[in-house]
Amino acid sequence: MRGKKKRFYERKWLRITMMALLLAVPFREEANPVLANSTESVQQESAWRPIFPPSVTVVEDFTTTHAYSPFSEVKTAWTLYRQSTKIGSLSITTSTLPSGTFYYFLRYESLSKGEPVVVTLPFSLEAFSYRTIVYPDPKSLHYQTSTWSEPQEAQLHTTLHKEPVFADDSSRSLILGYVDVYEKQPNEVRKERYDLAKGIHLTPAGMELALSPVPGTISEAWGFVGTKPLISWSTPEMVDLRMGDFYRVRKWTREGLLLPTPSTYSPSSQISFWLNPYNAVGEKFLRTSGSAFFEDFALVSLYAPLSWQNSHGYWFTSPKSTWLSKEYGIDRYFFDTRFNTDTAMFLLNGYKKYQDPLLLASVERYAEYFSKHAMTKHFVTKNGGYLVADYAHEANPKTKTHVSLNHQLAEMNFLYELYKTTANEEYLSLAEKLRQGVVDTAPAWENKKTGDLHYAYLVNGTYGLTDYPLLTLKDLRYSQHLLESIYAAREPQFDLLIQVKEAYLRKNGMPLY
Repeated sequence: MRGKKKRFYERKWLRITMMALLLAVPFREEANPVLANSTESVQQESAWRPIFPPSVTVVEDFTTTHAYSPFSEVKTAWTLYRQSTKIGSLSITTSTLPSGTFYYFLRYESLSKGEPVVVTLPFSLEAFSYRTIVYPDPKSLHYQTSTWSEPQEAQLHTTLHKEPVFADDSSRSLILGYVDVYEKQPNEVRKERYDLAKGIHLTPAGMELALSPVPGTISEAWGFVGTKPLISWSTPEMVDLRMGDFYRVRKWTREGLLLPTPSTYSPSSQISFWLNPYNAVGEKFLRTSGSAFFEDFALVSLYAPLSWQNSHGYWFTSPKSTWLSKEYGIDRYFFDTRFNTDTAMFLLNGYKKYQDPLLLASVERYAEYFSKHAMTKHFVTKNGGYLVADYAHEANPKTKTHVSLNHQLAEMNFLYELYKTTANEEYLSLAEKLRQGVVDTAPAWENKKTGDLHYAYLVNGTYGLTDYPLLTLKDLRYSQHLLESIYAAREPQFDLLIQVKEAYLRKNGMPLY
């Protein structure tokens, strides 16, 4: 075992050294934010910079480049002045993706009242046709019930509606967000200010974006511009593409997905959004083919979390959960095992596809943090298994919360997958501890009154709360798949739990998949 541990630590230090070298190199001054290594990239963007209005004085603060294995990302920031008054700060992040698609993300934070700042993104435009996502039933905002609008024509010198458009002209394919505006709220929550949002104005010189002049607001706009079709309209995967509605259901920001705040979060409203660590759309698109946009968006999504993984190795939930606060004294900026583990699994799958050491380094930083969490915040079962607490907070290191079955299974599955990728037996050993915890308690998870599975093991030693219809079942099925791949055998107790859940779903006329 000493030899194995020595080899493990040698591999670990090698990965850390590689990451340090990669992180030490990528920040450099750039005169041109668009890569010139692709002859198929959008030619107009070869000297790409926004055009600022004459009334605004602009001071460039910095330009940095992050070099990833599949592509590079360039961020440029400016401070804006009118006369001698600082009115705001603007940044643009750009990338030319492996497909040749040009991606941009603009953020403007307003500091002073005045006239709107209108910047022009220098794409030479012509009239184009476009579609939008439509919800026949306004009360049902699920992507599977949405539809595509009929193709519409956009002429120059017109302003598009305040919604994302999926467009094509004679030489390019474009997916363009509008100017979304947010008001800052406590705990890094944003309130949508749709009244201040603006549609893109089309001109021969480019796309004009009118940015909010209201102090304390954030204006954001993004887009994907390709010389090849980004969307294959005839493929059946188009229903999956509608998950990319960053207008009604969720929002896209530079760091990932913004989701509506649950009623148990603070602050909360129907138009308040928080940055969720997990990007379900990016994860879905990573394993979906049929249109170039799937991989384009998946790539951007993969690298977004790297910018805000904290020094401990996880991604915090910034809003305060009133429920967790009342039950366990857990404040804002807490650790949620499910969101974090799903994020790490997404990055791990990205590493398997693109072999970028930065992705694996991020995953193992999380795995190191989670391993410490699991070893210190668990309930021990009769045969030495662990039931690991769902949540944690740095200010309350001794607090243990309830254990959700779906969290426990997702954590175990992640550790098995990471073991398969790295051959690190410490991940396998901890995964077995979590497996044993479920095996030891399997009969107790059945709710005899409802026939369903209980949602959680509670801190008082009982089981309770209502389980999700399908999430836990999907986790159990995936667990069996992993166990068969590692041991060529299924876990009988997991089959018992699957049978209970499927019987409950059949009894209540609910789908099994």
